[in-house]
Amino acid sequence: MGMYTGLKVTAKIKKEFVEELNKVLSSDMDYVWKSVDSKRFPFVEKYANLPRSSSIPFGNVCYMPDDWENKNSFENGVWKFCCALKNYEGEIEIFLKEVLVEICEWAKIEKLYEEESVSAILDVQEGSLRVVRESVLET
Repeated sequence: MGMYTGLKVTAKIKKEFVEELNKVLSSDMDYVWKSVDSKRFPFVEKYANLPRSSSIPFGNVCYMPDDWENKNSFENGVWKFCCALKNYEGEIEIFLKEVLVEICEWAKIEKLYEEESVSAILDVQEGSLRVVRESVLET
């Protein structure tokens, strides 16, 4: 049994990736990211082949604070989701650094490891991921 890491994301998706994201969000495959056209978007392929890749964005919000709720919406080009997964193979870091930075114009991200009381607050601007600050959770 392992610990969970939660991910809360709000991102403005680039127009050229909207159709592909809609495929991901409506896919019933075990590996939903494999529905992406890897010829047009080769940066997705490594992430799509990871065993828990579908946990982003479809993982249940396990062991996260009460204000984290299972949500996954895509409206007017803005994608919002919360999920949690066992991050054994660095799935979260690969998703953030290799997929999200390529598909969004901007993003606001909160990442929380189950046993910690401090979230990492990150963002994506101009294709770069950066840590903004840490946020202490209220108990």
